[in-house]
Amino acid sequence: MWLVLVFLFLFLIGLLAITTLPIILPFLLCFTVLFKRPWVFTLALLSGAGIDFLLLRPLGQTGVFFILFIFIVLLYEKKFEIQTMHFAFFSGFLGSLGYLFVFGYNHILEQALICALLGALIFKLFYKYKLKD
Repeated sequence: MWLVLVFLFLFLIGLLAITTLPIILPFLLCFTVLFKRPWVFTLALLSGAGIDFLLLRPLGQTGVFFILFIFIVLLYEKKFEIQTMHFAFFSGFLGSLGYLFVFGYNHILEQALICALLGALIFKLFYKYKLKD
């Protein structure tokens, strides 16, 4: 199952080069919230480097944004219950809104809403999978 998730994640990095939606962000959010492991930071840095390489940006911009996003989510772990769909939706919305604003995309509210809905759906699927284990 983990191999399938890794290939899906790599496919999404390539898909991000085609679309303007930050599809990787909901996956990173769900991995962070559900697993709380240090490898999520490495995954964020590597996926950011892959996105920067495919979009011909200076290497490190997207990776630093992803790492800061994960760090901020983990800071709120003590204040909020982060393993809920509501937190996944709102943090996904704010994270994708910030990503789209920082990197200068158009129609950021609509894209952030779609990304937040996608994040809530991914969270629900991963949460069911984690409960089975």
